[in-house]
Amino acid sequence: MKIKVMVVEDNQSLNKSIINMLKKEKYEAYGALDIESAEDTFLKEKPHIILLDIMLPHGYGYELIKFFRRHNDCRIIMLTALSDHKSKSLCYEEGADDYITKPFDLYELLYKLNAVKRRIFQNLKEISVGDINFSLDTHKLTCRDKSIVIQPSQIRLLKLLYDRYLENSYVDKDEIFEDTCDEINERGRIQTLVARLRKNLLYVESKSINLETIYGKGYRFNVEE
Repeated sequence: MKIKVMVVEDNQSLNKSIINMLKKEKYEAYGALDIESAEDTFLKEKPHIILLDIMLPHGYGYELIKFFRRHNDCRIIMLTALSDHKSKSLCYEEGADDYITKPFDLYELLYKLNAVKRRIFQNLKEISVGDINFSLDTHKLTCRDKSIVIQPSQIRLLKLLYDRYLENSYVDKDEIFEDTCDEINERGRIQTLVARLRKNLLYVESKSINLETIYGKGYRFNVEE
């Protein structure tokens, strides 16, 4: 799953620069130059994060915050040249999550976005990666039209693998043991857990998820998009 970001900024050059940076970092990015286009784009794309200027043609950005909140549980970061206490207070009172004053460094903005992205993924209950989807609540593993309910320990392993995949890393064997210790009494049974998960990935006929063994260390996702 890619995180969607909408940039509401009437400076076309800055808007384009932010969008280009986001796309290079594998975000889905959309731009809006005024209040009307921001509302239209928001309803169409349902972004996870909104970068919102205050001074916009025909209105103020903070007037959009309640509209966004009414339709979606998104994160709102203000991007504005206004640094006075009143403007900051008003935006936070309306429901903004963060406030960045111009001029700002694009990489500093990216660091903030990456932190928000990690929190979004940590709170996900339905996760999509490659051609599979799995639910932390129902324990259902799905690929296209085929699905199966799997053990809670397998779901937790999937979540661990997914988290490390986002970090371009792998799941250590000790980490698996600690996370599933209520259902696994011996480290040797980790191999059984992994084997069952592989079997269930085959059952739902996933074509893009490969659970790779890193010998002596652990496991990781190889994902063919």
